[in-house]
Amino acid sequence: NTHNKVKFDCDICGESYKTVKGLETHKKNKHTENRRTENKAHINCPICCKVYVNKLALQRHMTAAHKIINKQCDYCTDFVAKSQEEYDFHILKYHSQPQTSKTAINDLIMETVEELDEAIEDDEQ
Repeated sequence: NTHNKVKFDCDICGESYKTVKGLETHKKNKHTENRRTENKAHINCPICCKVYVNKLALQRHMTAAHKIINKQCDYCTDFVAKSQEEYDFHILKYHSQPQTSKTAINDLIMETVEELDEAIEDDEQ
């Protein structure tokens, strides 16, 4: 039967439907946030090609689905990280001071105390 082979393809994502009504319902549910936004431009995800009706929706998708954050460095204006890991690495590499351990601090204090004790003994002689 040739009627069973008729398909109505979505021009946005390529999904196929048996009826025009099915295609219209799909577009309304999948490619618009609500009826008031039906006439707005559609923005495709550059990674998976899902369609969003505004930049905020795309940003939320990119963060949740692809872990993309586009976070500008808090210390320099020329670096924007694409992931939290990239941001953390940048901060550690370029903007953090080496941390001194408690053991190293205690050793330094002990050396200082010993040097003071020696200096006092030398003065008393």
